[in-house]
Amino acid sequence: MSRLVVSNLSINRAELPVVTSVDLVAESGAISVVLGANGAGKTTLLEGLSGIIPVAGGTIAIDGRELQKARPGARSREGLAHVEQGRTVFRQLTTDENLRVSLHPGADIAEAYALFPELVQRRA
Repeated sequence: MSRLVVSNLSINRAELPVVTSVDLVAESGAISVVLGANGAGKTTLLEGLSGIIPVAGGTIAIDGRELQKARPGARSREGLAHVEQGRTVFRQLTTDENLRVSLHPGADIAEAYALFPELVQRRA
C-alpha cells in the first residue's frame, strides 16, 4: 500500500506565499479530504502536489521516494495526479471505459467500482 507524506510544504503564486508549512499523510485506499474556504489555497496545494506548479519548499514523498522536483508525468506514474474540477467524462465512452482511461497502471477496475458503487449500474 502506498503512502503519501508531505512535510513543511510551501507554495507561492506570483512570489507571494499561498500555502505555507503544510504537513499531511494520506494512506493508499483511504479517502482524504482537503477542506477550506474559497481562496484558502486548496487548488494551489493540489496543483503543487501534482507538479502543475512548482513548490517553494518542503518535501512530497510516496513510499519514501521524494517527488517535489519530479515532473507531473513522473508523479502521475507514482500515483499522484490532479484532475481539475469541472472536467467531464468522455461522452463517447462507456462508464467502464472512462474508469479504465483514468486507472493507474496495475490498478484493478473492481477497486474503482468498490469506491463508487453507484457506478456499477451504469457499467455498460
